[in-house]
Amino acid sequence: MSRKNETCTGAKEAPKKEEQMKKTIAILLVLVIGMVGVFAATAPADVSLFVKTSVYAINEMKITAAATPTSWTTNAQAAEIRASSSVYDSALSANSVNTSSTSAQIVGYLQTRTNNRLGVEVKVQASKLKYNITTTQDVEGIPTEVTTTVDSIDYTVTGGANPYNTASNTTAVSYMTIAAGTGLRLGDVKTVQVTLESNVANKTAGNYVGDITFNYTVN
Repeated sequence: MSRKNETCTGAKEAPKKEEQMKKTIAILLVLVIGMVGVFAATAPADVSLFVKTSVYAINEMKITAAATPTSWTTNAQAAEIRASSSVYDSALSANSVNTSSTSAQIVGYLQTRTNNRLGVEVKVQASKLKYNITTTQDVEGIPTEVTTTVDSIDYTVTGGANPYNTASNTTAVSYMTIAAGTGLRLGDVKTVQVTLESNVANKTAGNYVGDITFNYTVN
């Protein structure tokens, strides 16, 4: 009877050990899962790297002899381009106007470009064609060159938004614009025309010189 009792007692103790092992395993799993969650929360915050650059201003105007697109100043993106030039930039290189005609005569072409977002405006102003003579005169005992206007010819400049007449206009008028926008933009090529006054045939014989000035304004 004693062996039977021992056997029964042993059978009862085995399930207790198995139950304790299950509890122990369950506790270990909970602890491990908890530890993994703690380590994942230590990742650092996002970090940013900023970059920047500059696009330099380009504003250019040319008077050319032909209407074909011109070659512009090379843009190395290293400095602002603010340039103007004229193929007829002095009395020696002046474009000739035929005095036997009172019709509009083309004397050049205006070409422009800009990357200004607000656009640009070009105004025109002109001086009379003048026949000047220079003489040396004694001014307070000092030989001095004196220029005298012998005669003059009025004319009208056309080809742009508004005409300019040397007899009636005294301030510059708007000739063309490049509208506000983005990027590098070319203005429309504008013809520069001159119409001489009707009585030019009655003027004094001589060489007459005048100039047409274009003023480029960034808005």
